[in-house]
Amino acid sequence: MKQRAISSQVSPAYATCGQVVFGAVFAGIGGFAAVAIGGPAIAAWTRTGQLPSQIFVVLVPLVFVIVGVAIMISAIRPRKRAQITATPVVPATALSGTLELKPAQSGLAQFIVMTVFAACWNGFVWFAAYNAWSEGAFVSLFMLPFVAIGIVLLAVAVYSLLKMFNPRPYLRLTPGAIILGGKADLEFTIFGSANRIEKLRILLEGAEEARYQQGTRTVTATSVFERIVLFETENPAEIRAGAVAVQLPEFTMHSFQAPHNKIVWTVKVAGVIRRWPDIDESFPITVLPLPAPQG
Repeated sequence: MKQRAISSQVSPAYATCGQVVFGAVFAGIGGFAAVAIGGPAIAAWTRTGQLPSQIFVVLVPLVFVIVGVAIMISAIRPRKRAQITATPVVPATALSGTLELKPAQSGLAQFIVMTVFAACWNGFVWFAAYNAWSEGAFVSLFMLPFVAIGIVLLAVAVYSLLKMFNPRPYLRLTPGAIILGGKADLEFTIFGSANRIEKLRILLEGAEEARYQQGTRTVTATSVFERIVLFETENPAEIRAGAVAVQLPEFTMHSFQAPHNKIVWTVKVAGVIRRWPDIDESFPITVLPLPAPQG
């Protein structure tokens, strides 16, 4: 089953307006919290001549003010469009041999990054919240959004930890690179408790990724132009291992990579697990262009 799809793209004007509003709200909340928390501390400093320790709590909302202003500035600055200069990607394996596909992202790396970020965020915010509490319950209310963000970050870190204990898909593609209009065999094996998977779906997806400058930020826009369902089952006997034939359309785009644009083909494995994080893994593959006509 083949599905052609183009991902929905938000109008640049609406995206810019939304960024400005989001940045203004972000900076406004941070500024209001900074005034509410820092005002009493500065007043105490003026009376006693000693700088209270609570003054350092103001650093937390000030970070949000800086981030909010940066978001607004990046939104209103002109964008630079990337130019497309296609360069086909040709692997060393070419059209022969079997290739073991590697996942695009390591679950362990994602867990480590989220855990370190959540630990740093919560350590700083909870220290600030503790000091803010001494200024009164009213001042502490302004720390609640930052505490809530920290709780969400911890939840994401725990979620990524649970995903590490998911059954793992193992894929082999023969040949290791597919030519446009060509065929290949895809073998899959699920290691671990495959019986926990209630539904397994394997897709082949082609997408264009374009990078451009938006102010000081580099933005990546992704547009899916091809989506082919290779395999789909809820039968436990078919989930653990199997093989499917891959037939690529002839009139589509091959893999390539340019300085700011690239065409990426991936095999996506999605597995539904009840009361547990689902399997969602991507395996990049190479699609080669049609050979030049001879004569």
